[in-house]
Amino acid sequence: MYDKKLMKYLTQQVLKIMANYQDGFIVRNPKKTARFYIDNEFIDDGYLACSRSAGRVYFVLARHANAKTQTCFPSYPTLMRKAGIKNRNSIAKAIKELELLNVIKIKKAGRGRANTYYLIDNQYWKSASSIKNDTTRPVLKTRFTQYQKSTQTSISLDTPSQQSKSTKINQGENKILGANNTYADTSQSKEEHRKAREKVNEIRKRLAEKFTSRTKT
Repeated sequence: MYDKKLMKYLTQQVLKIMANYQDGFIVRNPKKTARFYIDNEFIDDGYLACSRSAGRVYFVLARHANAKTQTCFPSYPTLMRKAGIKNRNSIAKAIKELELLNVIKIKKAGRGRANTYYLIDNQYWKSASSIKNDTTRPVLKTRFTQYQKSTQTSISLDTPSQQSKSTKINQGENKILGANNTYADTSQSKEEHRKAREKVNEIRKRLAEKFTSRTKT
């Protein structure tokens, strides 16, 4: 009797393995019910690339979502732990981005209670390019740093008076742009960036004229 049960069990296990056997590998069981899903559009249409933090948070929300209602209510500590994000503000920003894209909707809870998140059908999502994201910030910072280096190189001279002139100009640039590149670290618009460069060029021109007139006298 026990031998029959054992054989039956072993047969079932072998058949289960054979069903998932592909080219020498045991692949995932397609009949497994305890599995969350992500819409293909979230990856194919650029939502994941739009913001990595938002993507990780969305995966956690999808993991916690009820299969029928597609709602969940994980706390911030849970989202931080499972998404691997240590900063609470980064979680809040990621949730805000998902909400702006209409990927999720939020029902605010009272103090000390977790919010309820609704995973919206992908046909109602906004375009991934409809919001400004962090991927533009490092590009802006890199370009702006290159601009500063080029301006400093262009005014480097040999004589002491000209070196003093270069120092004055750099000080004028720092007054406009911030000695610690604070302008580059903020998400300013291209228009503001252009105005800042015009102010720097104006200061450089004014100081150049001033030092030229002193040299002549």
